[in-house]
Amino acid sequence: RKIIKNESLGAPELNLNPRRLTVLLAGANGFQPAARATWLPTEHSRDTPCLEDPLGNNSLVIKNQTLTLNLGYWLSCGSYGVSHNAYKYRLQHGAFILIGADSSSYMRNGGYGTAISINFPARKIKATGYIQIFEEENGATPQPQQDRWTTLKSHKTYTLAQQPPEPYDLLKQSDPRLLDWLSQADGRSE
Repeated sequence: RKIIKNESLGAPELNLNPRRLTVLLAGANGFQPAARATWLPTEHSRDTPCLEDPLGNNSLVIKNQTLTLNLGYWLSCGSYGVSHNAYKYRLQHGAFILIGADSSSYMRNGGYGTAISINFPARKIKATGYIQIFEEENGATPQPQQDRWTTLKSHKTYTLAQQPPEPYDLLKQSDPRLLDWLSQADGRSE
């Protein structure tokens, strides 16, 4: 019911129907619901009609009782930015608990990208800057990739039912100076 015509750039029709994810676990009485998520992004966006479906290929992976949701943000027009978020949930005491969040981004017109990896049980954040995206031209020496670490300040526990936090927001709360360093380490300010 929420498919609308698009008169602008992007897909000719925008599917704005909500998405739901239900995880079923096998039990003695058959399959039982173990977790639900209703916060998933729609296939298209009215505000950014050039956005490709964030839940594209390989968006859901389940292995060793760990569920990983991969969300990609790529626009075919209007932006050079590309980003990817992966959220890892582990089945613990009957609930899917967020144990990891990874985020990476780069500009298609730049040479470097950045990444953040959060380990919730260990309460550690790894920030990576100067990730080389393209080959350097004319024999230029690339800036070496660098990793920096900090401690996650938030003690909040997230389940699959809740919309997960943005990794860059958690980094900002934990160590704003490291977030400032990442904004320089994407290569655009050099």
